[in-house]
Amino acid sequence: MATQWGSPNQEPQTMPQPRQPFVHDLITVLAAPTQVLSQRSGEIATSVDRPTVQGVIHADTRVLSGLSVTIDGESGEHLATALDGNQAQFTFLLPTVGTGVDASGDQSLRLDWFRVVEPGSMAETLVISSPLPAATDVDVMVVLSCDFAPLGSIRRGQPAAPLPFPVPIGDHFGWAHEEMALSLVAHGANLLLSEDRCQLTLHWRAAVPAGSQASVRWRMSVQDAATVVVAPSSPPLKTTSPGSITATSDHRLRAWLTRSLEDLTGLWMATRDAPEDGFFAAGAPWYLTLFGRDSIWTARMLLPVDLEPARGTLRTLARRQGRRVDLRSAEEPGKILHELRRSTVHLGSTWFPPVYFGTIDATPLWICLLHDAWQAGLPSEEVAELLPALELALQWLIECGDADGDGFLEYHDRTGHGLVNQGWKDSADAMRFHDGHTADGPVALCEVQGYAYEAARGGADLLDAFGRLGAERLPILGIPARHPIPSWLLVRTR
Repeated sequence: MATQWGSPNQEPQTMPQPRQPFVHDLITVLAAPTQVLSQRSGEIATSVDRPTVQGVIHADTRVLSGLSVTIDGESGEHLATALDGNQAQFTFLLPTVGTGVDASGDQSLRLDWFRVVEPGSMAETLVISSPLPAATDVDVMVVLSCDFAPLGSIRRGQPAAPLPFPVPIGDHFGWAHEEMALSLVAHGANLLLSEDRCQLTLHWRAAVPAGSQASVRWRMSVQDAATVVVAPSSPPLKTTSPGSITATSDHRLRAWLTRSLEDLTGLWMATRDAPEDGFFAAGAPWYLTLFGRDSIWTARMLLPVDLEPARGTLRTLARRQGRRVDLRSAEEPGKILHELRRSTVHLGSTWFPPVYFGTIDATPLWICLLHDAWQAGLPSEEVAELLPALELALQWLIECGDADGDGFLEYHDRTGHGLVNQGWKDSADAMRFHDGHTADGPVALCEVQGYAYEAARGGADLLDAFGRLGAERLPILGIPARHPIPSWLLVRTR
């Protein structure tokens, strides 16, 4: 807890320490690199006193931090929430809304609030249905706020105050922040600002016919010149082709599996420099970007379904393969990155530069994915293009991954600000000795040794098959003779 002091005669005030917001009770609708997190009612409610990740977040920046809907000043009674891919529906009864009619039960107006998220945009439709015997005029209000908080600050639990909007003109409205440009279209609405300009209200006067319905629509779009991730030009997963895994699976699991594959579409993204090479982001809300380990594993598990994720993941990571030694970013020659962001991410004493390489397993897993994709049918000419990256990755296993030559891949953060643990369990307290004490580095994880052995075997197979040197003994790739050969690399015999 932090203590804040006022005047000498005042008692100290205890201020809560920032903490990472919980997300378990939020509704998430996403189409990478855009995600919307809200309450179950669809409302987005942020507070300086109670930090939350709720909002419309595009490529690591929250572009809307508040959203509420009222009909005649009432939010209504929330009945149900339904999710379907990148769409959501929130349903309410409006028992107190009407034209002097004692509306109750089946005589209540109903609000169906539809949300559709696409890469770089969110569109909403509000449908008011009436069973009443007379037409009803209602005031529809949508209230918005915006704080442009970076995702790293949100994750740290740091409060962010809403920023003022510019003065709107008409029902087409735009505003900007740094390299982001936002636009809003709300046909037929009056756009009003609060006194401090930190709340923008969209106001419609809607006529709901007797026994019928009326609707209003609005849409917000964002363009970001500084983002590193975009929607890919390559198509998403092919899940309905003859002989696909969904067509041959146990019928009791087919619906679940089909839905899982469809949900993955929301994580499908690419980098700005190569939109044709798609990959899967690690997850929402904190990891909606390229992660070496996570993107590789997802592509590898989907090889029976579609080769495209493996192709895009391999190429994207190879383009960003380490070229030099840089302690700040944990980069090393041949190493595959851990995480890609638009800017430096700060999490307390831990902070990561935009391209961070603090992972022990992404490099051997990249080799394993290349081998498995080749076995699954990745064309030979595409594999051949990646062989230089393969050789660099194999070289990293010996020169850097096993820096002390003891036969084990190990990690140790030497900067004091990077990830203390660099395997799949990367929380600071994840690795412990048998007595419960936190393990000190360097740390060699058991599963990583298995990855390294598999990578060595798969890498040697590829070098042999494509007539490259080094399958017998990887030191022929240029590793200094003073480096001993780890036992897990001596996997080929003639």
